[in-house]
Amino acid sequence: TSNKPPLVHHYVELIQEAAMRGVNYRFEATVMAGTPIITLLQESLLGDGIESIEGVFNGTSTFILSEMERGLTFDEALKKAQSLGIAEANPDVDIKGFDAAYKATILHDITFEPISFKKVKVRGIDGVSEEDIRKAAEKEKVIRLMAKIERRNVVVEPREVPKNSPLAVYGTSNVALIKSDLLGELILKGAGAGVKETASAVVSDIIKCVRRS
Repeated sequence: TSNKPPLVHHYVELIQEAAMRGVNYRFEATVMAGTPIITLLQESLLGDGIESIEGVFNGTSTFILSEMERGLTFDEALKKAQSLGIAEANPDVDIKGFDAAYKATILHDITFEPISFKKVKVRGIDGVSEEDIRKAAEKEKVIRLMAKIERRNVVVEPREVPKNSPLAVYGTSNVALIKSDLLGELILKGAGAGVKETASAVVSDIIKCVRRS
């Protein structure tokens, strides 16, 4: 599935139901579209201890902020995103930070333990002004909607990021910086949205289910 809200609000029930029925429940497409961060955390890093995950998980917000850095106002950047099909007609889930918070919650659930969405701290980009963008640029920084995931703590908020940081992505790209006790820092970057990209993750999950049935 690529549907986030049911997984966010009913993670334990869905996992238990799948186990009871003896079926696979896979949801790679819920975070970073076709970029396989969930497979990485659930399978490739099983022998490592994850300390934290930090990243940019909402391509719509990144696109809007990137366009504001080019001189557009927030409203102009949002309208451009909508005209290109990047933002929905009702963009609140993206610009208020909820989409990124859903994804961050899913990553917390699979990495550490289930956390109530009510405990997630969320602030979107709808309060970011052209002045905020300008002040960040003067310090050689950009503003991105950042998610910080630690055990029992998930925060999503706009933060200044150095322009030369791997977290300073542009367009609709997503990025995750995973810190672990054995590998140190691991960076995963890729498309965070798109029909083909999301479909790639769904098809991959279907193939895995068939192979493991």
